[in-house]
Formats: sequence, structure tokens, C-alpha cells
Amino acid sequence: MIGLLVFSLDQFLYALPLSFVQRVFRAAEITPLPGAPEVILGVLNIHGEIAPVFNLRKRFGLKDKDIELSDQMIFVKTANRKAVLICDQTLSLIERPEQEILEAADIVLQVKYLEGVIKLPDGLVLIHNPDHFLFHEEEQTLDALLEQ
Repeated sequence: MIGLLVFSLDQFLYALPLSFVQRVFRAAEITPLPGAPEVILGVLNIHGEIAPVFNLRKRFGLKDKDIELSDQMIFVKTANRKAVLICDQTLSLIERPEQEILEAADIVLQVKYLEGVIKLPDGLVLIHNPDHFLFHEEEQTLDALLEQ
């Protein structure tokens, strides 16, 4: 069984493995980070830890929109860093047998952050791996900025 946090952006459903999720909280003010890659909205101070805020809309090719008070933030821990992801709404925590998950390579080629797809009564849910949300150059640029 794999635990997943299901969330939405526009009308689309996405999920993250629970092993990455630290917590979910309401939208907060983001501090800009000049020179950051375009998929980084800025940074957020979470109990003394500075975490970059990923723009999932930009990464997933969705239309940009201003952050609203009703939006939610997902604090995740990846292999390299802690980060914040913004979503419209977190919807549910689910568990599914691993055999129900369709492999990403069987559906879409060359999307390194997509791990798989599952079918729910509400529609298809794309399962993502936040370890791969940043490309190598973006990772290097962000590391250099955060070290300053």
C-alpha cells in the first residue's frame, strides 16, 4: 500500500506520496527571491527554516494565478531540501495498493517528476515526486542563492 495526499490545481487532480509530506497549512506571504528560477515563487520562513516555494502551475504548464487566502501550502521534505508547494486545495489522504498505480513511463514519456497515475471516482490523479520538480540547472541556481 502507498499513502498519497491528493490535491487540486484548477480542475486537475494531483498526488504526492505521504513520505514527502511534512504538513499542510493555509497560504502565507512569500518573500521574493531575486534571481531564482522561474519555477520558484520565493521563500517562506517556517519556524526558522527557509524553504523555497515551488510554482507548480509553471512546472505543470498551467495558467498562472495570484495566490488567494483560500489556497493551501504543502510543506515537503525532498532528498535535497525542504520546500513548499502551493495548491488550490488539499482533498484527501488515500491508500492504494501499488498494483493500482499505472507507471508514468507507460503513459507519458520524459516527464521525470511524474511517478504514476491512479484512477479515482473523481477522475485520474497524477502522482508526482517532488525530488524531481527542479531541473539540474534550477537546483544549482537555487542552491547558490540560498547559500548567500
